[in-house]
Amino acid sequence: MNETKRLFVAIKIAVEPDFILRFNGLKQDLYHEKIRWVNENNLHLTLRFFGETSIERLDKINEALKNSISNFEVFEIKINDIGIFGSYYNPKVIWGNIDKSEALLNLEKRINTNLETMSIFKTRENFRPHLTLGRLKKLTDKKLFQEIISSHKNQFFQSSTIEKVYLLESILQKKEPIYHVINVFKLKV
Repeated sequence: MNETKRLFVAIKIAVEPDFILRFNGLKQDLYHEKIRWVNENNLHLTLRFFGETSIERLDKINEALKNSISNFEVFEIKINDIGIFGSYYNPKVIWGNIDKSEALLNLEKRINTNLETMSIFKTRENFRPHLTLGRLKKLTDKKLFQEIISSHKNQFFQSSTIEKVYLLESILQKKEPIYHVINVFKLKV
């Protein structure tokens, strides 16, 4: 039987005190809703999700990532604003927006181009840079939820200098996933 791992490429985000303050404020304002909040130590920006992947493909993935990142320079991202995935009446995910910097978009494109040269093709078309903050389990008051989300819009959370890209394995568990580092790729300083 072919062994698989649930893999993705990501940038880990080390949250700063201002981010934690705003994140805790959002959680406190939404205490009445059933939301599974992401642990602040697990916050990340997914650049490419592979899903269940044969470990036989790991060498090709690592090579493509190494080629993508070897001469890519360190850059900065800004995290601001709050949004939701899903509809107004049925929101599924609360996320923090990451500004689409030219460097970030180029990095994502370079990674996917190099993966395609290894015959590893994308299944999703659009790249929407974000941090998943929480997943809604059940919404009790839709109107109040929307008001709270609106009150947290346009807040600056933090800037982050991006120096590394990670190939991670996601091990799903009932409470929250565990992320195991498969490989780390350092950007050029």
